[in-house]
Amino acid sequence: MEEEGTHFSFENQFLLGLAHVDSGPCSEENRIPQDVDTRELSDRWVVGDESKVLTRVSMGRPPSKSPVRGKDARMSEDSLRVLSILTRMNRGGPSRMLRLADVYLRGEGVDHRLLCGQTSPGEDEPAFAKDLPWRRVSTLRREIRPFQDVKCLREVTRHIRDFRPHVVHTHMGKAGWVGRLAAARAGVPAIVHTFHGHTFRGYWGPVRNRILLSAERYLARRSDALIALSPSQSAELGQLLGQAAEAKIRVMPVPLDPEAAPDLAPTKNACRQALGLDAALVIGFVGRLAPVKDVPGFLRVFRRILSGTRRPVTALIAGRGDDALERRLHDQVDALGLQGRVRWLGAVDDVTSVYRACDVLVLTSRNEGSPLALLEGAALGVPVAAYAVGGVEDLLGTGPHAAYAPPGDEESLTNLVLKWIDTGFPTAVQTARAAARLRGLHDAQRVISQRLDLYRELVRTGTTRRGGRGTR
Repeated sequence: MEEEGTHFSFENQFLLGLAHVDSGPCSEENRIPQDVDTRELSDRWVVGDESKVLTRVSMGRPPSKSPVRGKDARMSEDSLRVLSILTRMNRGGPSRMLRLADVYLRGEGVDHRLLCGQTSPGEDEPAFAKDLPWRRVSTLRREIRPFQDVKCLREVTRHIRDFRPHVVHTHMGKAGWVGRLAAARAGVPAIVHTFHGHTFRGYWGPVRNRILLSAERYLARRSDALIALSPSQSAELGQLLGQAAEAKIRVMPVPLDPEAAPDLAPTKNACRQALGLDAALVIGFVGRLAPVKDVPGFLRVFRRILSGTRRPVTALIAGRGDDALERRLHDQVDALGLQGRVRWLGAVDDVTSVYRACDVLVLTSRNEGSPLALLEGAALGVPVAAYAVGGVEDLLGTGPHAAYAPPGDEESLTNLVLKWIDTGFPTAVQTARAAARLRGLHDAQRVISQRLDLYRELVRTGTTRRGGRGTR
């Protein structure tokens, strides 16, 4: 067997090739120090408030077991092992969806564990992270860093070979790249990836987009199933990734937390009192303060709304970003004359109270997959106004509870909200009807049961991949 630490495989070259898409010369901090032992990793999985040993591993030894194959792959239902890999554990939608999946999968007897990378600057780990069986991979970061990514591939491969999962399920871009390469390398019986959005349009220039799309087409061939969160996202991915990938795409909606239901949530008045709000209209923004969310656009729309009505209006912004971006946003508030009109809540664990305090949620994202904040708000009976990007319309449907503007058209989005202010927001009966429909479509137990059925089907029927590498 070739020595894992010295073998420079195609997968390594693949990651280094992607690096040339993202940046220029490798900085000194991205080089592997000569004195670093790339095999030194923690041997504990974090569960609950303490570090609880689930499986003892020795990361320095060569793999002593082959991946699960043949008869072993056709496991009894209560022995299924699933490893989820997430780029970073933050307060965003993918992390919260995985929390729900973990509860239901473990409730069905599945041995479910997670590998997660480092959070980005300006991001915090959610309070629920302490309750998940996860392990941090320090080299897994959102940014493309050539030599660190090769090291990450090796570390993730070793984790997979120790746990020997029947299924590896990756989430988000970077985890999808590294996790699927590592899983194919380790001979995992079933490899699944969920697109929580994509970066093939609207993020980069045309050359970089073509390179990333070619990389994703390659990775799709090393996947057994690709999960889209909405029909429109499925159609778009099928068009972008080609016919072979299209056959692997399954549509599975976003799961909703059953505890975030209107009859369990506090009242609007109670939420406003807790936030110190008066009787003004409240326009909410919930999400990461990141360029793709276009928070400057939200502030410009809010300024237009103030100019178009005599009623007092307050904006609530719940979320965090890196320090430089937050400073620019605060400077923009001053430049637009919005002092005292914008409330910055920062990172919030109890987003339900923020939704309930709002009269309308506004989304100004340039690109979206299936934004969980809009879904959660609408499922609590809060009207939403958003740009018609990605899977937003699929997610919320049509009706009086939702209004859509052409992407980037700030005047149209402003007018949608002003129309509600002038003529009245949707009635409680209308929003309750829409909320009930959304909670039914996105029932967490039903959605995650579909996912579990997919796992069992893939392991039972065998891989659909072409060109898998198998075990070293």
